[in-house]
Amino acid sequence: VDTLQRMMQSLLDVFKLETNKLPMNMETSDITFLVSTTIDEMQNQAKMYGQEIVLSGDPSCTGRFDPEIIRRVLTNLIENAFKASPKGSTITIATRMEQAQIRVDVTDKGHGIPPEFQKKIFDKFSKLESGNTASMSSYGLGLAFCKLAVEAHNGQIQVRSQEGDGSTFSFTLPSG
Repeated sequence: VDTLQRMMQSLLDVFKLETNKLPMNMETSDITFLVSTTIDEMQNQAKMYGQEIVLSGDPSCTGRFDPEIIRRVLTNLIENAFKASPKGSTITIATRMEQAQIRVDVTDKGHGIPPEFQKKIFDKFSKLESGNTASMSSYGLGLAFCKLAVEAHNGQIQVRSQEGDGSTFSFTLPSG
């Protein structure tokens, strides 16, 4: 029942973002602080996967965004990194100011994403079939939510990946 409820909530949230009906509570916030508190909240999951999460970057990156929605983006990207990375690896999250934007990079040490799949990874119901049992719990909605949420903030999201060398999911948000 919990799994079905999460899937239905994900579907509803993606639909609301697509139709511009998800309420946005924009406020001036520090993304580095938000990333730090999100990491703190996810330490038990990191231990469960036998992994470590490390934060690097600028001490203060302030912008105007909805902290709860961006927290969900971060959580989704970090959970995906856990699933993709082997036990004993480190997930690195970097924050920095880049021109008039905040940039966040989430880097894993997984197997990487084939180039042909990178083009559709942010599409609804798109998921990489890798034989990994963790991928079976995926609905193919998380990265679609991330893309729509970041774009609703007038930002962009992308993936850089090389098979055998992990992936970096990056998103930007306007700093003002």
